[in-house]
Amino acid sequence: MTNKRPVGRPKGSQNKPKFPVPKGKKLTFDELNKASEIAGLKALVSRQDDQIIQMCDDIAQGKKEIESLNEEISLLQTRIDNYRQIIMTLMEVTE
Repeated sequence: MTNKRPVGRPKGSQNKPKFPVPKGKKLTFDELNKASEIAGLKALVSRQDDQIIQMCDDIAQGKKEIESLNEEISLLQTRIDNYRQIIMTLMEVTE
């Protein structure tokens, strides 16, 4: 009797492999570990890509909000200038 570890998935397993293995090829335990590690790193990179895309969307939304607020500030500054002119005119008239 040998003390070999089983390689791959057990027969009859319904779980799909997490990484592609060519048909007819048997992988060693080390190869399975490397493939699993690579699959995990690929998943990590894809999650990071998703986060970067979300951050870019958030930045674009922030820029739109800033532009909108700048327009409102400009309108308010114009109103303030108009009110100053009105006050100056009223002060001249009342003197």
